[in-house]
Amino acid sequence: MKSENLTVNAQTNILSALRQQLISTALDSKQLRHKANNLPVYRPVRKIDRKTFKGYYKNKIVKMMDDSLQPSDVQKLREELQSSLTAQLGSVQAKLEVKKSLEESAKKRLQEELRKSLKQQLWKVLPRYSEVSDRRKLHEEFGESLQQ
Repeated sequence: MKSENLTVNAQTNILSALRQQLISTALDSKQLRHKANNLPVYRPVRKIDRKTFKGYYKNKIVKMMDDSLQPSDVQKLREELQSSLTAQLGSVQAKLEVKKSLEESAKKRLQEELRKSLKQQLWKVLPRYSEVSDRRKLHEEFGESLQQ
């Protein structure tokens, strides 16, 4: 059947019948109704006693721990853990020492640069002394204050 052969009235009747079938099918389905209305779909689950459930698995874990770990295994694990922790601690301490030495060297370098810069600025600002003895006295005074 082509849509060209049908009249407009027949086409609307067929479309309305199909629409009605779709609506009735959708309304019969509980899941589709809940989904359309954004409601949670209830799926009942068989209830179990939680106490027995927890107790069963606690006992099972305790049995596994008792059966699987022998005292010699525990001692080996402790030794391995201790050796790995000492190795990690040593590496962290070495990194900290390197970091401290780098910070100290950078601090000393900055202090030396600042001292040199201040000396240069001081000599530029102060008038030139003609006598060498005055210059030495000034150098001693400012040199001590810069070192402090």
